[in-house]
Amino acid sequence: IVALLATIAAHLLTGGAWASVWASLGIVGMLKVSFAWLLVLFIYFVIGTSLAYVIPLAFLQDEPLVPALGRSFRASAKHIPALAVIFGLLLVPFAVGKIVLQFSVPAGYLVWLLGGAVVLPLTITSCYCSYRTAFPKKSPADRQ
Repeated sequence: IVALLATIAAHLLTGGAWASVWASLGIVGMLKVSFAWLLVLFIYFVIGTSLAYVIPLAFLQDEPLVPALGRSFRASAKHIPALAVIFGLLLVPFAVGKIVLQFSVPAGYLVWLLGGAVVLPLTITSCYCSYRTAFPKKSPADRQ
C-alpha cells in the first residue's frame, strides 16, 4: 500500500512527466522527475529493508509484527551491501532477458524463465541464510 501511495504521490508531483520520455522534458521537468524517482526509490528502500526479515521473524521466532518491522529495518540497514548482492542477483536474468528480447522474443522469455528458475531459489536460500546469521536462534531460556 505504501509503495502504491508513493508512486501515486510521485505521479501527482510530476504530472504527465512521470511517464514521458526524458528527451521531451525541459530542465524543470527533468528535475521534478529526478526528485520524484529519488523519493520513490528511498521509500521503496525503507519498505524493502523493513520487510526483508519480517516473515521469518514473525513465523520462526514468534515476534509480533510491528517490532519485527523495526528489527528487520535495523538488521537490513546494517547489512546493506550483502543484501544488495543477494537482491542484485534477481536483476541479472531480467537484464539479460531484456537485452536478448531485442533480438528474439522467445529467447528473451526463455532467458527470463530459466534465469528465474535458477536465481530465485538461490536468492531465497541466501535470504534465509542471512536471516539465520542476523538473527541467531534463541534458546528457550533467552525467550523469557
